[in-house]
Amino acid sequence: MDKLKLTKDLKQEIERRRSLLIEFSYDHSYPMDPIERIRIQSLLEKWESPSKPEDMRILTKQFCVSAFSYAPLRRYLASFIGNIPMRDTISLSLSKAFNNNDFLQDSNWSPETLHKLALKIQTNKNFDLSRKQFNPRIISVLLTGTKVLSNELMNGIDKFYQKISCAVTPLAMWNLAEEFAKPISNVGVALICDFFKEIGFTRYVKVDHHFRREFPELISDLKTCKQSPKESFILSQEIADSVGITPFHLDSILYLWGRYGHKENQTVHSTKIVKLKTQKMEEPDGIIDAKNNPFIKPSWIKQRGSLTTERQEQLRPLFGKEISTIKSSNTEQYPAFLGIRWGFAIINEGKLTRTDKWNNRSNYDDRGHPFTKK
Repeated sequence: MDKLKLTKDLKQEIERRRSLLIEFSYDHSYPMDPIERIRIQSLLEKWESPSKPEDMRILTKQFCVSAFSYAPLRRYLASFIGNIPMRDTISLSLSKAFNNNDFLQDSNWSPETLHKLALKIQTNKNFDLSRKQFNPRIISVLLTGTKVLSNELMNGIDKFYQKISCAVTPLAMWNLAEEFAKPISNVGVALICDFFKEIGFTRYVKVDHHFRREFPELISDLKTCKQSPKESFILSQEIADSVGITPFHLDSILYLWGRYGHKENQTVHSTKIVKLKTQKMEEPDGIIDAKNNPFIKPSWIKQRGSLTTERQEQLRPLFGKEISTIKSSNTEQYPAFLGIRWGFAIINEGKLTRTDKWNNRSNYDDRGHPFTKK
């Protein structure tokens, strides 16, 4: 089965699951959390994506929603309000969990003030923060997480977003999430990836047990290769790109299918949908699987493969000139991949988007490396 056919079959399977989930969301006799009915109709039916919060307090609330999305803890918090806590209900859920109305005051939701509130509760309750009980776990997350957020937001929310945007390769993105998670108690890289994707960075996926269970079902060869979370994160971007959706939407389909797809609907086609070799981890220059990537082979570059009309339209505003006029002294810099390969651009929701590196390109050479200060 050639790659074109494989991609077509994979796309059809993803679309099948998406269509069924949308159908289920409108059937109120079908057991489903009300919040997730809304999310299916928004994210999967309309292909909407989360927006970037402009307010620091909303950002902090989303951090808590993601940090507390560990399934047993989320169920615990949901039990107080009868629904999965979201940005607009996390404060109510926490107020009931701790019997403390200070959580309901919006002024307490900056990282600094929320840290003080958590410290006050800890002083009064004297929780053993090494315990895995829910309330001590929550306080532990709040005390350490708000410190990290305060530090990250020290120069403003836009600088924080720029920092996330500057991680343009899958490996760099994973490393950023891992670095962010390290000082936060009870929060691993998967929950930080959830935080990033839910504040509008749609290249991130939450590689938790839901994802690790559903991802191999979609791609049969992964059942035996035992991908690490990092490898699954990287491969998920390749898969999403191959079928023309964002990793965020792939994550949403897999997660929601895992929760609400009937067993009979989860049966993968009898022929293997995809047969992909396990991808090597990224090389230092940012290329995944350099051995098999056709776009970096000198023979392909020498052939001067043509760009599609659509890709030319996407690249023209990025470079500010007709693609055909770009001539590079570096034979590896084929124009189609010039921006993406060296970090000057990213694909966001199917469109080429400038990065902060492009806006400051006078500080970088033609391979994206910063000029050395003399």
